[in-house]
Amino acid sequence: MNNYYEVLQIASTAPTMEIESAYEVQYNQWRRLVTHHDPNIVNQANQMLQRLEEARSILVDATQRAKYDESIGVPSLTGGLADTQARVAKGIAAAPPLVHIGTAA
Repeated sequence: MNNYYEVLQIASTAPTMEIESAYEVQYNQWRRLVTHHDPNIVNQANQMLQRLEEARSILVDATQRAKYDESIGVPSLTGGLADTQARVAKGIAAAPPLVHIGTAA
């Protein structure tokens, strides 16, 4: 099945406003089909509306989105800065400490 970015037809780097906008467009298209005369189309529309709502709820929450992105192999938008303990647990080296370069007195 398609991932949430494909469902919403957006890039994995899309900001929250783009996610919300894409959700509205897709939701409105599928919502019109809920009253269709063909029960198969109604069922498909209801399933898609549910999938759209799942996608939106995950992708607009930064924590859930980071977990989802990791689960599907999408690079994190935080660049690995969010949780250093998780990086260490996965065997990824922690960033070296910052060195303060002061002016000579």
